[in-house]
Amino acid sequence: MPDTTLSVATLNVHHRRPTIDIRADVHRLIARGADVICLQEMTGHNDAISGLPAGWVAYMAPLTIGEPGGRQSTPILYNTAVVSPVGAGFRHVSEPQPVEMGAGGRDVTEKTITWIRVVHRTTNQAIVVLNLHAVSSVEAGGRPELERPRRLALFADMMAVMSAMIGRRVRHGQLVLVCGDLNVNYTFDSQVRDPRFPYAVFRQLRVRSSYRTLGIPDVGTKDNRLIDYVGHTVSSRIVPTSQSILSGYGSDHRPLIVTYTLTVA
Repeated sequence: MPDTTLSVATLNVHHRRPTIDIRADVHRLIARGADVICLQEMTGHNDAISGLPAGWVAYMAPLTIGEPGGRQSTPILYNTAVVSPVGAGFRHVSEPQPVEMGAGGRDVTEKTITWIRVVHRTTNQAIVVLNLHAVSSVEAGGRPELERPRRLALFADMMAVMSAMIGRRVRHGQLVLVCGDLNVNYTFDSQVRDPRFPYAVFRQLRVRSSYRTLGIPDVGTKDNRLIDYVGHTVSSRIVPTSQSILSGYGSDHRPLIVTYTLTVA
């Protein structure tokens, strides 16, 4: 019987780790059965996604001389035996800039959203995958950290660009998957539902995180917080069937992998 599933993983690799250790985690995710992998904090670790298994391709936003490197922090990897590539690119969100003290210090790197468009080989469904890493230290208990207005403004900028990207594709009937480290704890966000944060933004876009569809896991993706997401546009053509938060990886984040069942186009 033809395989109509697609497994998508997201992992913040932690940029201060050795490249060789990050490469080991990437290969471990591939061995775990991921078909698409979204990574964050990859700037400076290009070698970690070289030498991938046969059929695997990595898209990392290109740099030109003099440009900042933040856009290379969110590459997307995919298995061409499962999906065929149609296009790829990135959208600029914000320049590097100083912000209030928080996780990562007082400076935020360039923020971008990486995207790929692929066709699932078995079902012929076209899917756009977005990968993003939102600014940290913006939320506590589901409520915005109002004493950090510059961080909140950058978070809002990313939500606005993401919303525009998803909205345009949804209007054209495209399926969209949203992956990344959004730095807002789903457990509390789903209760408070502040309009600035992912639960409310996703709801407006008709996007559902795997947590909303499949339930809140017993373990967080970073400590006890659920801040790493895989979400999908609501459609009978793509249905999440399982999710797992994986252990045994070297980052301070745990990978999240979600499996979807697709209908034949």
